[in-house]
Amino acid sequence: MADDLEQQAVELTGNVGEIQATHITVINGVVQEAHAENLALENGGIGRAHARTLSMQDGGIGIVRAEGVSLEDGGAGLVLTDSMTLEDGGAAVIIADRVTAQDAFIGVVLGDVQGEAQVMLDWRAALAFGAALGLVFGLVKTLLGRKR
Repeated sequence: MADDLEQQAVELTGNVGEIQATHITVINGVVQEAHAENLALENGGIGRAHARTLSMQDGGIGIVRAEGVSLEDGGAGLVLTDSMTLEDGGAAVIIADRVTAQDAFIGVVLGDVQGEAQVMLDWRAALAFGAALGLVFGLVKTLLGRKR
């Protein structure tokens, strides 16, 4: 299979560098970068994905930008989306208007989370952490400045 593809509909099982099509389905494959209207991933991996809708089952994605994202039994590094459904999976960072989660783990989320998810840091906690860190650095700088 060619390293770079551009078509209307593509279904692949293998390794591809960059792929661009209206509809892409990846099954047991690895893609470095994918651009599509509708992107589906099953038992595979994508480095960077840009799509209108993305659905993934049993796979992993490094960075994804899509209007709608559905992840089941998989994980993602950075997700930028309007709406996301996350079931039995996880994501390091999610920036979304809405996240619906079921048995999920999220590192940092900027957006509204509904459902069952273990979230390490939401936007409120990030704001409080930043304010506290700024206060501590300000105090340390003031105290160190007085000793000189």
